[in-house]
Amino acid sequence: MHESIQALTEGLPLISLLILSLPLGASLIWLLPGEYLARWVALFIALIDLLLAVTILLAFDPSQSGFQFVEQSNWISSLNIHYRVGVDGISVLFLPLTVLLFLGVVLSSWSSTRSMPRLYYTLLLLLESSSLGISARWIRCCSSCFGS
Repeated sequence: MHESIQALTEGLPLISLLILSLPLGASLIWLLPGEYLARWVALFIALIDLLLAVTILLAFDPSQSGFQFVEQSNWISSLNIHYRVGVDGISVLFLPLTVLLFLGVVLSSWSSTRSMPRLYYTLLLLLESSSLGISARWIRCCSSCFGS
């Protein structure tokens, strides 16, 4: 099953989409009129992230060792700083669990957040993004991590 999902998602930056969709959703909360829409935007973004996290989990091949879904890019070349993320066998489980946790927080705070819901849901999405970024494992910039 993971082979067919891997073929469909080949070349897509799933981890970056997972991490960066949340700050985009937080920005969208402030762009839309009306404070009541903040809940719906947070729920929609959390559901999109759940779909992405489950896709990563299903496409993960447990028979391979090391990091999978590795994304790398030069960030600040003059300082030799690179952006590299990936998941291994342990961290791949944290992605959907983290998203489910924050989805539960969004749903449980649905009617209890009455004052400043925009700020609440913005900070919640940013916290989820940083938690997922930590779960996705920032890979150190060294050749020993990739065996090359």
